Formats: sequence, structure tokens, C-alpha cells
Amino acid sequence: MRLQCSPARPATAVRAALIEAGAPYELVRTDDPGPAAGARSQRLPALVDGDARVDGDAAIILWLGDRYPDSPLTPAPATPQRADCFRWVAYLANTVQTIGARRGTVVGVEPDIAATIRVGAASDLAGALEFIERELAHRDHLVAGRFTGADLLLYQLVAIELADLVPSVAAHPNLSAHRTRIEARPSVVGARAEWATSS
Repeated sequence: MRLQCSPARPATAVRAALIEAGAPYELVRTDDPGPAAGARSQRLPALVDGDARVDGDAAIILWLGDRYPDSPLTPAPATPQRADCFRWVAYLANTVQTIGARRGTVVGVEPDIAATIRVGAASDLAGALEFIERELAHRDHLVAGRFTGADLLLYQLVAIELADLVPSVAAHPNLSAHRTRIEARPSVVGARAEWATSS
């Protein structure tokens, strides 16, 4: 397997998922400057697995869950927990991660418009965080009773990608506790160390 990332898209969740799966892979760093520089020629991160190419954090995590069914990334097929995992991955990618993508639209626009976009993104993120905070009130992970790849994606969004928009994780004790738990997982520790030493 070959995983292509850029400094703007280090794909911490994906690299941690590869470690959780025990999947051997080659990390390929690109000089792609990311969304702030405008349109990209390809979507990153990208995983090449034989003849298959999978783009985007959420899709790669779900692909790895199917590719390595003994890993903790996705629950067993046709179970309520698997449905819940897919629901969370879709929500995080389509709703929460999209908030970060909206910030890429501020490049080259008037400062007052850019400020309006940023305020709107922060407001939308606050609402999403409140929803997730309530969902985590009675469980340690997004899917009740177990860790999944959805937890890695949430960690990446809150701790890395959207950290500058998060008003205060301390104001969300359940989300803060979740972040601490996931950050301590050996796969996340290993993924972050790998990126630091590969630069």
C-alpha cells in the first residue's frame, strides 16, 4: 500500500487506522500546499492499494475496515454497531470536515467577506460540537461499547484540522475526555511520531 499525504493534509486518522489494522504501507509526502492555495489536481490523502485508489480520510478508513475485518476500525457487517459507525463517519466527513473546507474559500476574497465566512464556520462548528458532546455523555466512544475508525476521524478534526475554530474543548468535558483517550492510543502516538520524523 502507498499513502500519499501533504503537509496541509497529514492524514493522522488514516495513518493511525493503518497502524490499527496492522497494514504495511509506504508514506509518500507531496509538496501539495493544500486548499489554501486554490484548486488541487487530486484529492488528498490518497491510498493506493493494488489496483484500487481510495481518496479522502473517511473513505480510506472505511476501506481499511473492510480490507482488515479483524481490525477494530469497523464493526462486523450487518450489525447495528456497523450502521452507527458508518453514520458517524459520514456525519464527520459531510458535516464537520466540510466546515474546515469552507475556510479554503476565503482565499482571495475581501477581508470582510472572509471574516463573515470564518464566523459562520465557527458558529456551525459550535453547533456540531454540542451535538457530539451530548452523544458522548454516556459512552467513551462514538459507537457505544467500542472504539472504531470514527473515533480517529473525530480526533483528527477536533485536535488538528479545526483546532483553531474549536472555541474551548475544556467547555465540552465529554469531547475533551474523548480526545485524551484517543490521543493516548498507540496508533495515534505512532502516527504523530511518524509524521514528525518523516519531515
